[in-house]
Amino acid sequence: MKQFKIFEHPTKGLDAVKIGFSWPAFFLGIIWLIFKGMWKYAGIFFVIYLIMSFIQSSISSSNIEPVLVSTYTLMIRITHLLILTTLGFKGNFWRESSLREKGYAFMTTVYADSHTKALQIIKNETPSQPDK
Repeated sequence: MKQFKIFEHPTKGLDAVKIGFSWPAFFLGIIWLIFKGMWKYAGIFFVIYLIMSFIQSSISSSNIEPVLVSTYTLMIRITHLLILTTLGFKGNFWRESSLREKGYAFMTTVYADSHTKALQIIKNETPSQPDK
């Protein structure tokens, strides 16, 4: 079972964030950031990717020895892997911060198999409001 933090917004309802490593953030990178509405982080990583792409194209089009081109290419790939690893380890923490900035408040922590089941647990525990 995974541990999820549950957040509540007065008008938008509930959301759950898994505690720990985010595999979707690791594999999807900027796409995951955009999908989760974390535009600030998506912009930062987009600029980093643009810089890395510019460096890669500059190296490829220059008259540098092939050994150095391979070394620089390897360094860029390692940097990309480090970026994805950072997203994996920090993604859920940044998601919590993003939800708080959007007005969500921390409710509780639950254990569940998935995001959906975590939200179902909370909905089943929350007493429904009587109709007026």
